Amino acid sequence: MNWSFLYLARLLGLEFPNVLRNILNKEECQQFFNYSKRLIEAIFPDGEKEDLSKEDELNIFLENSSEKEKKNRKQLQQLLDKMSKIDISKEKILFYFRIVEYPGLMTCKEFKEYFIKIDKNASFFNQLEFENQKEYIRKILNDKENKLSNKSNVVLDEEESKLNEEILKINKQMRKLLEIIEKNKLKNIFSPDVFKNILKHYGEHLENSEGFNLKIRDQEEKLLIEIVSKVTSGIELYLEVLKPWDNQYISNEYKKYLNKDYFLQLKKKLETNLEEKLSNKLLEDFKKRNGIKLDYNYNKDKAKKWLLLRKSLFNSKKNYTRIDNLIKKAETNKMIQENFYNYFTDLISLWDKPLFLKNSDSIKKLLKDKEFLNLIWSGVIVNQLSDAKFYDLKYYIEELEEKIYQDEFKNIINNPYPNWWSNSEEKIKDWGESEQ
Repeated sequence: MNWSFLYLARLLGLEFPNVLRNILNKEECQQFFNYSKRLIEAIFPDGEKEDLSKEDELNIFLENSSEKEKKNRKQLQQLLDKMSKIDISKEKILFYFRIVEYPGLMTCKEFKEYFIKIDKNASFFNQLEFENQKEYIRKILNDKENKLSNKSNVVLDEEESKLNEEILKINKQMRKLLEIIEKNKLKNIFSPDVFKNILKHYGEHLENSEGFNLKIRDQEEKLLIEIVSKVTSGIELYLEVLKPWDNQYISNEYKKYLNKDYFLQLKKKLETNLEEKLSNKLLEDFKKRNGIKLDYNYNKDKAKKWLLLRKSLFNSKKNYTRIDNLIKKAETNKMIQENFYNYFTDLISLWDKPLFLKNSDSIKKLLKDKEFLNLIWSGVIVNQLSDAKFYDLKYYIEELEEKIYQDEFKNIINNPYPNWWSNSEEKIKDWGESEQ
């Protein structure tokens, strides 16, 4: 069976009713697709035997059809019969796409063979195409999920012990694959989705902490910690799997784990690790154009907002020295100053907006931390601002004074203003009047 042809035929079949409707509605299309006309042109190209009628030529063709042509029509009928049995759901269509693009995707039999080979020599994994590596991980996770689920259904101790040994072997192999990927600098196949799956196994199946279950739980914990420790890109996506911002108002996804201390403890450990990585990344992002600019959409940039818009690891006192060093570099790196300006104005713009954080006071508390505010402020004014940005900044200062500090504002960020401040004020003093 030619899968590429089968896929193409099936895909075309989805649109065929619309195509046919257009053909039937247009006379020129009807003429173009006239079967007899097309057939005669194919048999007698270049106008040969034009004196014969179309019907005569068609009869000649049908009468002289060879056995091979009859066989081809029979094969086409078989193909159509098989196509009619194909599941046409969206998921299946995507699966056919994968078969066409990567015909080497493994069968269950191949997976079992690969598992044995990789178990003996993990470097065999290097020989697989990247898509097959992803498929192998998908299958090994499904295999583990089935084995974990079956543990509660087996009757004999011997059967349960066998399942436990197989699960331990799977986890051991997955840790080997992590090492192989890092050692050979392969593209990471332990994606956020894979991470989420393993976390799900850990939370749903390993509540019992005795015997083999404890061994499996320890293995899973080490595997999850290793995955997180090796994350270098897409940190936000891994943090969004854990949803630390939902800890107080736990999401439906994690409600079932509320009484599982072992799960919550590991979750907290993973969150801390990822938050530290993201904090380091944000410090580097200050050096990039619009590196820390936030999307005001409620559902966007949640991980960045989690660190930037509340008291967090990023803006904790132990990080102040690193932020201060960054501000010193802003004297010669204008993008750093632009990002401090954006950060400062975002904090004031968003302090009373309904954020996913659910605690509307989180930004206000951050801004009322005078040590933090002065630190960020020094990054905003390290070099003279353009007249337009300076004019906008004056508005944000008024907001900060009137809405957040009120009568407590004196000498917080204006002690003293930089030397260029009065000159900039003079240049924009009539701007408000001209707008009116």
